[in-house]
Amino acid sequence: MKENNIQTYAPVAVINWTNEEGVRFTPGCTGSAVWASHISLEVAHAMPDTSNTTTMKESLSSIGYLGETKASHKENPLSAHFELHIEQNRKLQDSQRRIGIVTKIQGIRWYRVQVLGRRDHAGATPMQERADALVATAKFISFLDRQALITSAVATVGVLNLERPSLNTVPGWASFTMDIRHLSEAILEKFESAIDAMASLLKAENSGLDFQIERTWHSPAVDLDPAAIKCTQDAACDAIGAGQLMEMASFAGHDSALTAMAVPTSMIFVPSRDGISHAPAEFTSERDW
Repeated sequence: MKENNIQTYAPVAVINWTNEEGVRFTPGCTGSAVWASHISLEVAHAMPDTSNTTTMKESLSSIGYLGETKASHKENPLSAHFELHIEQNRKLQDSQRRIGIVTKIQGIRWYRVQVLGRRDHAGATPMQERADALVATAKFISFLDRQALITSAVATVGVLNLERPSLNTVPGWASFTMDIRHLSEAILEKFESAIDAMASLLKAENSGLDFQIERTWHSPAVDLDPAAIKCTQDAACDAIGAGQLMEMASFAGHDSALTAMAVPTSMIFVPSRDGISHAPAEFTSERDW
């Protein structure tokens, strides 16, 4: 901006939000969630890592990144938040356009489910007497797939664990994760109610089963700020022309979904080659940045 003699009406800050992806410490978007008062600093600091050997606070302290600046939109405010990101889809590539103007962000809910059954011998236990935790899990996963199709949501079971799996043992315990996403909070609420109803149905079918369902993350579905959107549209039109723009929703999780709860927010997408992200083949050309 200095090289081009661009003067802004307010200072510009570049922010690298802590733990956006949520890989080692779950859930993600931690820094922006604390800043927007979606979760407390104490909750964020207490997050265990995936190996359950340390917390986020301990890890930040060990590398000198604990910091003293208040992580709060009230004590450390912004007047607006703009995020540049790859599209993680192929709409821009397929339409041969260069800029995506994001108008809304899909809501995300993560859950951890434990299925409690009864561990039994695979040969000596008749089928009608079993409380098979893995069979119940399979039914639940199949239900999620059907429910997602019915509601035009997306549902993913990315992690599945068994306790001491054995070839000749009926599984007595299983756990799995659920990732449910939709552009509407109302649809997500109905999906969550359907999840609870499915657990009740499976328990009614087999009294030996029980389910423990914990929601571990909620990134709300949001509409981005109209004035901030217009700023990105106007700037992009001036730079490359209106014909190179496309309005779109974002279907991945972003810090902007959290900052939008506290401050006018907009997002700008640039093309992802073949829509690939979170993989070694992810690529966006320098021209598009």
